[in-house]
Amino acid sequence: MSEEVSPASAPTPKPLSLVEAKRQFEKYLDLGAYDPAIALYQDQVSAGRPLKLEPAHLSPLVAHLQTEKRWEELSPIMTELIDLEQQRVNNLRITLAQVCVKKLDRPEQAIDLLAPIDHRYLSATQRDVAIEMQGRARRMQSEQQASPGLGVVLPNENSPESETRG
Repeated sequence: MSEEVSPASAPTPKPLSLVEAKRQFEKYLDLGAYDPAIALYQDQVSAGRPLKLEPAHLSPLVAHLQTEKRWEELSPIMTELIDLEQQRVNNLRITLAQVCVKKLDRPEQAIDLLAPIDHRYLSATQRDVAIEMQGRARRMQSEQQASPGLGVVLPNENSPESETRG
C-alpha cells in the first residue's frame, strides 16, 4: 500500500539564504551556466530578496542576453548594472573632488566633478561629503575672487617708489 503524494502536498523547497543564493549564482557564472544564473537572479528578485551583485557579475549576463536577443530579461539586469556603475562613478567623483579641495586647491574642478552627480544614488554619508566639498569649493572660489591682488606688486621699503615718497 503505497501512498502517492499529490503535487499540492509535496514539500516546497526551502528558499535559499542570500549567502547561499549568491554562492550558487557565482558557481553558475564560473561554469558559464548563464541561464540558471539568470533564473536564480530573477527568482531572488521576485521573492523580494535581490542579490547584491557587482558589475563583474552582471556584465556576462548582459552580454549573454544581448547575444540571445532576450530583451525583456535584459532590461532589469542592465538597469541594475547602470545603477551599480553610477554608484561607482559617483564614488570616484566625490573622492577626486575631495582631493581637488583639500590637496590641490582646485575648487572649480571640484565643482565640475560634483555637478553631474545624481544624489539619489548616494548614501547619506556620500551625500554629506559631496555637499561639504561643494560648499568648501564655493567658499574657496569666493575667497580667490575676493583677493585678486595676487598679480599686483605692492611697493616695499626698498623700492624706488618708497624713496621718492619719503
